[in-house]
Formats: sequence, structure tokens, C-alpha cells
Amino acid sequence: MIWRMKRKVILLYKTVYIHVFNILFFVLLFGIIYFLLNYHISTMTLKSIKIVGSMQKNMFECLLNDFKYDLIQFSTDNDIISMDKSKISKRIDFIKYYKSDYKDIIVINNKKEILNGYVGDVKEYMYSEHVLEALKGKPSISDAISIEGKWYVDFVSPIINGEKQIGIISLRISLEEISDHLRFENQDGSMEVYIVDKEGYYLTSGKGNMRKIGENNINISELKTNIDYAPRTHYRNYDGDNVYGSYYNLSFGEWTLVVESLQDRKSLNMITVISMVIGVFVQFLMNKILNMSHRFWERYDKYLLK
Repeated sequence: MIWRMKRKVILLYKTVYIHVFNILFFVLLFGIIYFLLNYHISTMTLKSIKIVGSMQKNMFECLLNDFKYDLIQFSTDNDIISMDKSKISKRIDFIKYYKSDYKDIIVINNKKEILNGYVGDVKEYMYSEHVLEALKGKPSISDAISIEGKWYVDFVSPIINGEKQIGIISLRISLEEISDHLRFENQDGSMEVYIVDKEGYYLTSGKGNMRKIGENNINISELKTNIDYAPRTHYRNYDGDNVYGSYYNLSFGEWTLVVESLQDRKSLNMITVISMVIGVFVQFLMNKILNMSHRFWERYDKYLLK
């Protein structure tokens, strides 16, 4: 009688052990499969981001180099160097006819007199950081400038005659024009590219309806830290979407090019389903093996009781 009671207790413990083992095994197996599949998809996503980011960075650097080249060419033009208002006006009209990207070309002499172009508040413009830098002989770039509801940026360079600086020249470019150069859409529209300045203000438009060029900004330091220390971890962007990202420091103006890809919900759901299917299948096999083992020990116990 006592032996039978002990046997029932042992069988009960075995049954509980099998169920607990099954649950733990399934959870562990599901977690491992989910992690491996998610790791693979995140790796492929990050590779795609890196490829797109490198291409867009090179494309934009070429665009910046074109602006720099134009600045050098214009600043050494004889009509510009003459500091004659009439000659400068005619020359710039000619340039703008062939260079439609430039909204305006501003020329200022060392006396801070505007020889060509529109600057709005003259005093404010003259004491802006990028103009003061250029007057010291250093090429610079302005923050985003709002004119009649549209946003622009000025690329500024000193004008040199021989070894003497005689003024500055500024190319005013529409940020929408720059956005057009960065248009990128992958097939499902989950990836985008945009540029922010050193303060994190958007310089190019994006897919997000909440963003406005020159008005909305992100915490660029936090974004860079997130990407540097946890590149495989998604973060929440300005629009509230979970994204993977990568960034590239540009060589001019302390601008940053950012590439973001939405966390793929379809892939995430697919990973969950695949993990569960594989987990259930393996669990089924394990149950078969454990049941066979359980029946073996039951027969063995009965044999000992005879």
C-alpha cells in the first residue's frame, strides 16, 4: 500500500516536472529563435541603411563641392573683383541665368556696403556669425534663413584681390532645392534621408507631416549617442515611429545627414509566427520523446512491483 502511494507521488512529480520542463523549454526555444531571426533582419536593415547613407553622403558632398567650386570661381571673377556695382550686377544676372539653384548672389565690400543682392535687415545680416567669419577670411555657412515663408541657406566666401581681401560673396540656396537632391524612396517607403544643422534643425523636408524646415528640431546629440552605443536598437524618431538609423557628419557647416528605416512590423510579426511554429514543432517532438520515456519508466515500475 505504502509503495503504491509512493509510486503515485513519484508519477505526479514526474508529470509536473514534464509540464514545467515543456513550458520552460518552449519559452527558451521561442526566445532563441526569435532573437536569431530578429538579429538577421536587423543586420540586413542596417546594411541597407549603410549603403544608402554612403551613397547619399557622397552625392551630397559632391553637391557641396560644386557650391564651393562656384564660390571660388565667382570670388575670383574680374567683374566681381572690380567692386563696380554695375559690372557685378550684369555678371551675376548672367550667372543666375545658367545657375538656377541660386536664389540670390550677395556681394558685400569691406565697408559692409551691399553691392548686389537682398539681405532684409542689413544690420542684422552684417553682424550674423557667417558674415563675420567670411569678413575674417574664412568660408562659412549660415543657419537656415526664412524669407517670405521659404527657407534658404547662404554659402559665403571672402573675395581676394591678390593677397588682399576686398569683400565677401554669398550664394543663397533654397533648402527645398537641397531636399530635391536628397529625394530617396525605397520600394515600400520605409526609408528616408534628411539633413539637420548643428542645433538639430531640419534643413531638408522629410516624409513626416509634423516637420517644418528651419522650425522643428531633434536632439542630434542624443540621436548620435543612441546610434553609436546601440546601433541594433531602434529608437523613436520625431514623428513617433520606431526606426533604425545611421548618421554621417558632412564636411561643411557642421551639418549631419541622417538615414532612418522604419522598424518592419510585418517582418516582426513574421518572426513571431515562425518562432512559434518552430517552437511548437520542436515541442511536439520533445513531448513524443518524453512520453516514450515516461511510459518506459511506468512499465519498469510495474515490473518491479511484480
